[in-house]
Amino acid sequence: HEEEYLAIINRALSLSDIGKILTIYHQNRHAHYIAMQELNYGFKHQEIALISLLLYSKENKRYPKEIFQKYKILLPAKKTIKWLSFIYTLTLLLHRNSAKANIEFNYSNSCLKIKSDKSLYLAKEDIENMKKPKNIKVVV
Repeated sequence: HEEEYLAIINRALSLSDIGKILTIYHQNRHAHYIAMQELNYGFKHQEIALISLLLYSKENKRYPKEIFQKYKILLPAKKTIKWLSFIYTLTLLLHRNSAKANIEFNYSNSCLKIKSDKSLYLAKEDIENMKKPKNIKVVV
């Protein structure tokens, strides 16, 4: 499943700005809607539901529970979604605030350490405020 999930995260990341086409307000909601309505050729229903759910994710919360409930039959386990949402959101935050930095990750003992050759000050603030899976610490 790891390869499939990596591909889904990459697709969601490449589509992460589609909500801005309509308006900067509620762009995550618009991205979710566009993906649900327009992703079809070459995508399985499960992939569409998961990509759309990830697009709805924000730094401080993952997604509305009613969306999860509506598409629950197509989605992986809640724990998997929490981790995928965390990875997706963390990647967006680092990309938005990294200024093309070279970033290294080290994960051990439930602690994710992020090192960079450039300042990640803004990313650090956003990462501290983002919703994380239980029992994980992120150090920038």
